[in-house]
Amino acid sequence: MERYLTTFHLTKEGLLEFRTLKATRREANWKDCELRELMAKDNANKVHNYTATKCCQQADQDRLQRFNQQTDLICQESHIKFIKMHNLLTFPPRYDVL
Repeated sequence: MERYLTTFHLTKEGLLEFRTLKATRREANWKDCELRELMAKDNANKVHNYTATKCCQQADQDRLQRFNQQTDLICQESHIKFIKMHNLLTFPPRYDVL
């Protein structure tokens, strides 16, 4: 049981995106809109003599940057507290009763 709980504790960060508060999600979306507008202004100011491949690569980089910013904010503001998970270690099973 302890091994399973340790594995869960080490991998529980994958659940953070599902445990966000509404305010945190709203702030992440707001910052994403700001970053998207900033990137659009920067791209409008540049001279576009890129090939189609270069444009796709730039769009992928922008998308990845937006995703990373949103993920970082959610990880900083969110937390995972499973109260009942700790009870499993507090009250170990008694095998001598059987």
